[in-house]
Amino acid sequence: YIGELDIESMSEQAIKGYVEGLEDEYTEYLTKAEYEELLVSVTGDYVGIGIYMTQDANGNIIVLMPIENSPAESAGILPNDIILSIDGESTQNMDIELASTKIKGQEGTTVDIEILRGTETIKKKIERKKVVIPDSKSEVLEGNIGYIMLATFDENSSDNVKKYLSEFKSKGIDSVIIDLRSNTGGIVTEAISFSEL
Repeated sequence: YIGELDIESMSEQAIKGYVEGLEDEYTEYLTKAEYEELLVSVTGDYVGIGIYMTQDANGNIIVLMPIENSPAESAGILPNDIILSIDGESTQNMDIELASTKIKGQEGTTVDIEILRGTETIKKKIERKKVVIPDSKSEVLEGNIGYIMLATFDENSSDNVKKYLSEFKSKGIDSVIIDLRSNTGGIVTEAISFSEL
C-alpha cells in the first residue's frame, strides 16, 4: 500500500469485522464516535432536523418517522421517505451513522435533503434546531381506552409509562393499548423495567 496508513482506523475496522463474525444482528462493536451518537439517541436532546432512520438490505436510508414538533416534521418529511442525498452527496450504501452525522450540525445552519416518496423526488432545505426527543405520549381514546405510544426505551421511559398507567387508573380506565410501532429500541434495562410493569 503506497498511501499513509491510519493504524487507529484499521484497528477499529479489524475489531468491527471480528465482532461481525458472530453473525448476530444484535451484537456490534461501536467506535468512540458511534458510542457517543448512541448515547445522544437514547438519553437526550441534540441539534439536527429530528428524524428516526433505518437502513434496508439494499443500502437505502429510510425515514422511520419524524420526531414530533421537529424541523423535519415542519418540513413535511414523512415515514418511509427514502433519503437519496444529503447536501448533494448520495446516501446509497452510506453508513447510517455517517448519514446521521452529516444531517446534524450547528443550530441555525441548514441541510439540503433529497428524498424519494413513491416515484416523486423531493428536495428540502431544513434548518437545524435543538430537537427535544419525546420518548412517549398518552391519550384517552373513544370507548374509555387508554393509549400509550412509546417511541424509544430511553432514560425514564418506564417511569413515564408507569405515570400514564396511574393516571388511567385514577380515571377508571382499565383497557390500555401500548403502541410500540416504529420503536427504535434503546436502553435494555429500561425495556426490562417496562416489561415488568
